[in-house]
Amino acid sequence: MCRSLVIGYGNLERQDDGVAFYVVNRLRQRLGQKPLRFDDAGLARLENSTDCVFIRQLVPELIETLSNYDRLVFVDAHIPVGMSNLVCTRIYPEDDFPLFTHQMNPALLLAFLKALWDREPISHLLTIQGRRFDLGRGLSAMTAALVDPATRIILELLARRSDPLPSGSCLLPVGCEQN
Repeated sequence: MCRSLVIGYGNLERQDDGVAFYVVNRLRQRLGQKPLRFDDAGLARLENSTDCVFIRQLVPELIETLSNYDRLVFVDAHIPVGMSNLVCTRIYPEDDFPLFTHQMNPALLLAFLKALWDREPISHLLTIQGRRFDLGRGLSAMTAALVDPATRIILELLARRSDPLPSGSCLLPVGCEQN
């Protein structure tokens, strides 16, 4: 059985930076799973063929959890600096990673997973354009409108049995831009 993990990450207290939480909960709803509460990452109940979690940031402690999955989809917000509304890319372990770091990105996490567990799941990063990053909860109207298209992209990725896309490309719903 192919197991998939969708990992949303961001800061719920910084408006659009928490968009992945809303995508994860919409995906959980579409999969017939209970939505996460603001204080629940979902890591305690990883028992489905597709699990969906939300965390504040990527940390090395996730590596053992990731080792149980064949496919990973990371979901995060991005700042609108010349990027499309939705950007989805195939990611691979970084070839050269630092021995010490205070910041973890998906490719670095995959590098540690490969080095420590000899696992290299098919992985994608889907980023969603944010507009407001001030203190406070809730999404701007423009970012909230991207939750459903982002959810559809993830469902399309998960529906594919093998490596869903060549490097650097992604399925996008009609009306969405690609980087």
